[in-house]
Amino acid sequence: MLKFGVVKLNDPIYDYLLIFLDIENFAEAIQEVENRLKLILTEQDRVYHIAIDILFMTGNSKLRYINCDYQNGKFDFNLSKNFIPNDHLRQASSD
Repeated sequence: MLKFGVVKLNDPIYDYLLIFLDIENFAEAIQEVENRLKLILTEQDRVYHIAIDILFMTGNSKLRYINCDYQNGKFDFNLSKNFIPNDHLRQASSD
């Protein structure tokens, strides 16, 4: 079973932080995460801005964080990119 956490953020850019705690294949995990997030992120047609911490895949490198949008039960990775998080996001990842 995939292990991940979802943290609601009080951040000007991101609505939620998704933290993968155990992952073998990111691509395979996406569908399971999408299905589980449907129970949490229920506002139809709203675009949620998601920060994703993939520490267990990349290590503590500049590739650790990626962003994406989530809407109507699906991730949109078309404009995703790696980013350096602000202190608030780093703190949320370590809690």
